[in-house]
Amino acid sequence: MGLLIGAGLFFLGHCGERRLPGYGSLQNPNVEAPRQKLLPASAQPEYLRFGGKVYTLYPRARYELEGLIVSQHRSESVWDSMHERTGDFLNSRDFCIIWGRLLSEGLYEEMSFRSGDWTCYAQAPASIAGRVDYRELANNHVLAKDDTIRAALDGIEKGDEVRIVGRLVDYDIDGMPMRKTSLVRDDTENGACETLFVESVSVIASHGKWWKRVRLFGRGLFLLSLTAIVVIMGLTILRPTAGLH
Repeated sequence: MGLLIGAGLFFLGHCGERRLPGYGSLQNPNVEAPRQKLLPASAQPEYLRFGGKVYTLYPRARYELEGLIVSQHRSESVWDSMHERTGDFLNSRDFCIIWGRLLSEGLYEEMSFRSGDWTCYAQAPASIAGRVDYRELANNHVLAKDDTIRAALDGIEKGDEVRIVGRLVDYDIDGMPMRKTSLVRDDTENGACETLFVESVSVIASHGKWWKRVRLFGRGLFLLSLTAIVVIMGLTILRPTAGLH
């Protein structure tokens, strides 16, 4: 019974987490475009050691972003191949974030979003296509300044309203080819994502936390029940049987 309940709760929580919060439940639907201030070309690079590799960061702009996370990707996901291939584990998360009319007019509720390795895909139905401005969406490759910020970023989920402050940076790993950040909001395809070295992050509202708790509780109950069944079966097999004399 515990297996079935655990599996059911896990599935229920997983399905709930996939849904975005409704417009009426948003804490701040009137979010403006990110604020950006270019840094001088003379800004000195910074060096950060992580996972046995040296990352060289080249600051390009101060950046402050607020909005709703409509999709996200974890580099440690079993579906991820690019981070493993490139050895880039400082970029632990990608956040696809929206603002502007996509939020204030609730257009996002009729759209679909998904993330891949370093990518975000958005699609709008024909009924609202003419009202959608894709400049009000950005895929952000986030780099954590320290372990505390990394832990905060790892706790963020799809459906959270967030505020992130830091710097847009180009960076390379042990002198390998450089990854560059976008500095404008109207570019597309390869190179259009913002690479954000995060200095502070705050969750304005977390809409999916209850679904996450249901999912985690269901997973825990399932694993606990499965372990109990295996232990009981093992004890039954190993228990000596009475012989006839």
